[in-house]
Formats: sequence, structure tokens, C-alpha cells
Amino acid sequence: MQTLQNIEPEEVQDFFKHICLVINEHKEREKAKDELKKQIKKIKTAPKKWILDKEVNELHKTVGNVLHTETKLLKYKDDTKLIKKLNGKIKFLEGRLAKIKREKDKALFENRQQI
Repeated sequence: MQTLQNIEPEEVQDFFKHICLVINEHKEREKAKDELKKQIKKIKTAPKKWILDKEVNELHKTVGNVLHTETKLLKYKDDTKLIKKLNGKIKFLEGRLAKIKREKDKALFENRQQI
């Protein structure tokens, strides 16, 4: 088990960078899905054929955008080794944090006993 002194700042930085990337990808995915829903709603209300053709073309672009964002998210599923490594680091850091908290609580209790 690593100690707190052995944790490399670069590893923590990489960990948070990956978290931010995944969050951003999920936001893009939700935005693309919302755009798709809006486009489908427009098509349902389109009154004329020429407007319908235009809206279908727009729908085609929107579906392509949704598929593109989904594909970008799939790349993270393939990186299971990195995910396992990051999960291990999370568990280690949580354990270390709990240990430090226990030590702090114990010291606080002892200080109160002395007072």
C-alpha cells in the first residue's frame, strides 16, 4: 500500500484530468441528445414538403452528431486497465484519508482529555 508521501502529484493530476474529460464527454452527449429531440419535434410540426425535406436533412446531421458523441464515450469503456488503476488509487486515497481522520480525531480527544 502506498503512503501519502509516495503519491505522485502527476498521477493525481492525471486522475482528475480523466474525470474532467469523461464529464465533458457526457455533457456533450446529453447536448446532442437534446438537439436530436428538438429536431424530431420540428419534423413533427413541419407543414410542407419542402420544409420537411430541410428538417430531415437537419435531422440527419443531428443523428450523426449523437452517434459521434456516443463513439467518443465508447473509447473510455475500452480503457479498463486505466479504470482499474484509478479505482485502486481512489480506494487507497479514501483509506488514507480515513486513517488521517482517525488519527486527527484521536489527537483531538487526547488533547481534550489533558485540558
